[in-house]
Amino acid sequence: MQILHRFAGSIQRYSEELSDPDRYRPDHCPQCEAHCPLRAHGFYTRTLVDITFDGTIRVRRYLCCCCKRTVSLLPEFALPYLVSPGIKRPQFPRFCS
Repeated sequence: MQILHRFAGSIQRYSEELSDPDRYRPDHCPQCEAHCPLRAHGFYTRTLVDITFDGTIRVRRYLCCCCKRTVSLLPEFALPYLVSPGIKRPQFPRFCS
């Protein structure tokens, strides 16, 4: 599961602040609703292409000790399933057979 995190700042600042696992740690699991802090569970990389940045960022993952599922804290500037923030993918017409 992904949680969109409102992050006001540059991609470089996001990368610097990400090193502290407690900074944006969720206080409960959004999947099982257990009210215990989630445990830092590493990172995965995400490709971003923007006017000022073309590369990968690390996305923090947390683990719920109750339900054993992971939660990713995705910054809002890296919307799910989009490589380029703010740029819409072209829509292609569907052809019916």
